[in-house]
Amino acid sequence: MMVQEVEISGEGSVPREKVLVQLVGQVCRVHKVVNEMGGEVAARHDLFVGELDVVNLLGRTPGLRMGDVAHRLSISPPNATRIVKPLEEKRLVWRSRAENSDREVIARLTDEGFSVHERCSPQIVGEAKALFDTALSPEEQSVLLSLLQKLDGCSPI
Repeated sequence: MMVQEVEISGEGSVPREKVLVQLVGQVCRVHKVVNEMGGEVAARHDLFVGELDVVNLLGRTPGLRMGDVAHRLSISPPNATRIVKPLEEKRLVWRSRAENSDREVIARLTDEGFSVHERCSPQIVGEAKALFDTALSPEEQSVLLSLLQKLDGCSPI
């Protein structure tokens, strides 16, 4: 069996399996860093990371079906409900039945939820800018985004 090799900058030719293992490891490490950044911003606003994710998602929309919240955050519908309930208790989110369906539930930010979103969003952008601008040019950031979107489109999940 012939081992497929790939050229890696600074390492020369290496087995493809090694590249894939390194790639997965790097994606996991970057995910951890980004998640920790989100955790710091969330903590400043007395939120958990998942709650901040929901606030930021809903802050960019007029409201979403709960199923769409789950889909966009790559979580299960029961987990979306579990995250949204405390946000309702904090009066940051309100849910109501869709006008055209007795089954669909729409989640929207309250005025206080929008206020939290408006305070958090610049902090998240600032943290992301510091991270990405340190390591990548704007062109490289665009390429990375395109590659990640391409991978996301192939995801079986």
